[in-house]
Amino acid sequence: MGAPHCGHLLRADTPIESAWRLHDLRTRAIFDWIRGERFHLGIGAGIIAQLLHVRLTAPGIESQVDDAIVLPYLHARASYSFSRRWSLLLAASWMNSRSDEMFNGTALIRYQIDPRWEMTAGYQFYDRDIDSRELRNRVNYDLLMLGFAHSWK
Repeated sequence: MGAPHCGHLLRADTPIESAWRLHDLRTRAIFDWIRGERFHLGIGAGIIAQLLHVRLTAPGIESQVDDAIVLPYLHARASYSFSRRWSLLLAASWMNSRSDEMFNGTALIRYQIDPRWEMTAGYQFYDRDIDSRELRNRVNYDLLMLGFAHSWK
């Protein structure tokens, strides 16, 4: 049994080389809807720009797609402070158009080392369907994250 690729039927044991690269650039504005002693909730919107490069090569066949898209997206974030140093952060971003859909969720634990330094650790989930004239692609990944941040305030 084979699989279709660029109008050709490839045998199941056909070697295929692939290259995939996604550049994801975002900007957003957040409105602090609830800002309490321990709990914060913000909602907002932004613009996402993505550049996608996909290349597939099989014997006698080469296919390449470069796609760029700029779309609006919605964003929400919440945080809860357990103490002066420890807090939980949750964030979600969502976008949907006729040809593209994206969901991005993040859960982080933050430790405030001192007033200027913090450390975060957590998990991020990303799921995106891309359906352009040349390509149908579903991107799905899970990330473990570790970060350090400095503030000049």
